[in-house]
Amino acid sequence: MKKFLVVLMSATIVLSSTIVSLAGEWKQTGKGWKYDNGNGNYTISNWQKIDNKWYHFNQDGDMSHNTWIDGKYYVGADGAMYADATTPDGKKVDSTGLIINDNAAKSEYSDFIGVFNDGSYDESGNFEWFEEVTITKIENGKIYGKYSPISIAYTLNGDFSNGIPLTNKKFTISVEAIDHTNNDSKSYYNATFELGIENGKPVLLPDENNSGSLVIYNKVK
Repeated sequence: MKKFLVVLMSATIVLSSTIVSLAGEWKQTGKGWKYDNGNGNYTISNWQKIDNKWYHFNQDGDMSHNTWIDGKYYVGADGAMYADATTPDGKKVDSTGLIINDNAAKSEYSDFIGVFNDGSYDESGNFEWFEEVTITKIENGKIYGKYSPISIAYTLNGDFSNGIPLTNKKFTISVEAIDHTNNDSKSYYNATFELGIENGKPVLLPDENNSGSLVIYNKVK
């Protein structure tokens, strides 16, 4: 029994060490800070959300700081993106981090105007579930459009054409579901999404608590 416990403890230590080694971590270099994603790969020329804060990394993988990114977002001394605040040079950014009252801001918002889906649709018409979000407008801290999940068993409606709050790049849609397998009974659920950028393109990131698909929604129109 004692020998078994020793073997078990050794296996546990090895497993724990493996888990720790896979965790992302900050690494300081001669130029500043990089972020190791846990597999020896560093974030390069992109944004990354770390501990609920957004950071930007340049083409060398170094964390950007005390600067504007593309003239639209500001990152401070610690590298974290400013949100719903005034930057050191006196400009204001909204809850999504986007500069207010600037042509660049309008351009950035326009990148998210369009149709996003989760890629589950089969062109032949053979599908069980298909999720699509149409964004028609983003302004004054609100986002407008429609969430259109399609299911064989359900009719769903997630209309937000009258506008819903956009806070820290996130918005939550109230969805009505009509169950055709249960006498058209109605139920309701929330679907939360986050505006994001993947490989330089606008995407919608689904919240981990959402029902249905949890894959990234890519812009298709």
